Amino acid sequence: MLYLDLKMKFSTKTIRKIKEYNIRIVYLFGSRAQKNERITSDFDIGVVFRDISQLKNLPDIHPILYNHLTEEFQVTFKNDIDIVYLQETSPHFQYEVITRGKIIFEYD
Repeated sequence: MLYLDLKMKFSTKTIRKIKEYNIRIVYLFGSRAQKNERITSDFDIGVVFRDISQLKNLPDIHPILYNHLTEEFQVTFKNDIDIVYLQETSPHFQYEVITRGKIIFEYD
């Protein structure tokens, strides 16, 4: 799968949302990043905001971001997307995602 080895080419529409929501990095982690996924494996996505104050807007941001990523990954009901906002997780979990995951989008 191309997106495991290279940064993804997100659509212009999704890039606009990523910038609007002040997202700095998007990771792919879990079985798909480790290249041992199954057909029914979900997509584990880690999101890092540039400004953690965006976390308070998650009720508005999450459904829209989920829809955009579902389109980008061409997900069917068999392959769901699990979005984790890394600034809400433990340092250990963050370390695992950063060291074992793959950056699929980065916005400076």
